[in-house]
Amino acid sequence: MYLFTLKSFIQLTLTLTREESTRSSLIAALGAAGLAVGLALRDTLSNLAAGLILAFNGAFRQGDTIEVNSVIGTVMEIDLLTTELKTPDAKKVLIPNGSLMQSSLINYSAYPSRRIDFLVGISYDDDIEKAERIIREVIEQQNFCLKDPEPVVGADNLGDFGQNVLVRVWVDNDFVITGKMALLKEIKRAFDREKITIPFPRYEVSTLQL
Repeated sequence: MYLFTLKSFIQLTLTLTREESTRSSLIAALGAAGLAVGLALRDTLSNLAAGLILAFNGAFRQGDTIEVNSVIGTVMEIDLLTTELKTPDAKKVLIPNGSLMQSSLINYSAYPSRRIDFLVGISYDDDIEKAERIIREVIEQQNFCLKDPEPVVGADNLGDFGQNVLVRVWVDNDFVITGKMALLKEIKRAFDREKITIPFPRYEVSTLQL
């Protein structure tokens, strides 16, 4: 098998081709073909370069949970051209590495702990300081709640139907979802024992007699 460089191929073809019009057409065709090949390989080469960069820059690794372009998933595999994510509802998502490099990326696994934020509403008839004390006691009883940084519990705003208490608690990454569920359940139970009312919409209906 004989291998020719592109330059040698063009020179050989021009030697065999005598007519000026034929040479011009051939050069134009070769130029168009080269441009088409270059454009076709552009995205592939871009993804390849991005894959090499991602392999060494440590932005994320296999097993991390990341968010990119509003897609959240666990990194299952990183190859030279694409990155495979598994979404929480078990969908497979392939993202070109070039797109990853050009997008804002959130790595939820970059640090060992994360903060849970949520609001707890109580009635205007209830004592907000008592409610805050109950919530703090519930947090102290949960082993998954970290003491450092210290939890934050305090009045956040006055809503249309009640007072809202802001709760911020740090937990290990594994308890971000289940920890919040457990806290809300235990806070509700504690409120029921202490007769703290969670507000709900109330409407007054008046009957007009003519």
